[in-house]
Amino acid sequence: GFVFLGTMRRHIRVFKGKIVAGKLLGSSPLSGALGACITPVLGLINLLKPFKKPALRFEPVREYTSVVDDLFAQTTQNDFVRDHNLLNWVITHRDVMPYMIYQGDQPKGYVLLKKYHHPGGGKRGVPPCDIGCILDWVLVEATAGDRRDLVHFAGAELKAKGVDLFEMNVFNKEFDDICNELGMIVGEGTLAFVRPPAGVKVTPEDPWFITPGAADMLLMKP
Repeated sequence: GFVFLGTMRRHIRVFKGKIVAGKLLGSSPLSGALGACITPVLGLINLLKPFKKPALRFEPVREYTSVVDDLFAQTTQNDFVRDHNLLNWVITHRDVMPYMIYQGDQPKGYVLLKKYHHPGGGKRGVPPCDIGCILDWVLVEATAGDRRDLVHFAGAELKAKGVDLFEMNVFNKEFDDICNELGMIVGEGTLAFVRPPAGVKVTPEDPWFITPGAADMLLMKP
């Protein structure tokens, strides 16, 4: 009864040389030394396409209010229902970084960032490392500049938190150009399926807004 909606594309920006060295040499004793040499090179490469200061304002919050529900009410695409109570549950039970997004003094959206430790291996094929990602977000009446601000803010904020790599899993193609402009690498994506309620017809052609946090990543262990 599941309907395949498409693939979430995973865009990656590497900050630490141990990611590259680990993919090349695995757990070899030489991997650490090579990684230390590669890190400053990556820093120079990333300087060529830096994260820029956003025009939108991102404010850290301790909890969300019904303002978030008003933002969801303004969205037009199909998505998985969230409200401020669900997001506050995530804040309480999961290790996330919550922000409200403002355009001037007007609420424009929200974003949940997450930093977590990856044990290594798996489909990513990386050594043990700290990964930063955009877990969930909503932007109302988003322009290309708004979406660019979201990616640039998240990347810069997570880099400042010391992650080894930043990844952005996107379903909507509007983000592809932004990630490509930053020179992010495209990795293996995640398949998106939905099981519609009884009596509801769903097709891949319907407009969908999907984030990693819209489904099982909200249940990710801290």
